[in-house]
Amino acid sequence: MVRIFNLKSKEDASFYAAVEVIKQLEHKKDSVLGFATGGTMLHLYEKLNDLLKLNNVDLSKVKTFNLDECIHLSANHDQSYKTYMYNNFLKFNATFNENNFFIPNGNAVDLNNEVRRYEALIENNGSINLQILE
Repeated sequence: MVRIFNLKSKEDASFYAAVEVIKQLEHKKDSVLGFATGGTMLHLYEKLNDLLKLNNVDLSKVKTFNLDECIHLSANHDQSYKTYMYNNFLKFNATFNENNFFIPNGNAVDLNNEVRRYEALIENNGSINLQILE
């Protein structure tokens, strides 16, 4: 079920979304989460990191899938979304298993095959329980 809420500020929206993620993780410890990237997501990751730490949430069974990656940038490039996620989420959460972090390969030779591979990977991991969009 898709729910759309309009909140009065970026800070309120980020806090609300972070609480929804926490609620999802309380409900299902091995949740599959879909994350987005970009400037508008920075507030969300800040709030989420704070709430995860405050509530001692164990992320060891959680899997995350990002929506996109930059084409023709290596995963380790400072402008890649993989680096973005590391700098804004992964490095703040010691219990998160980095083997459970998935992002498309922006350097794939055949991007259409990469899309199919990535969609199959999501499906094989139980589909996304909660998708956060910017």
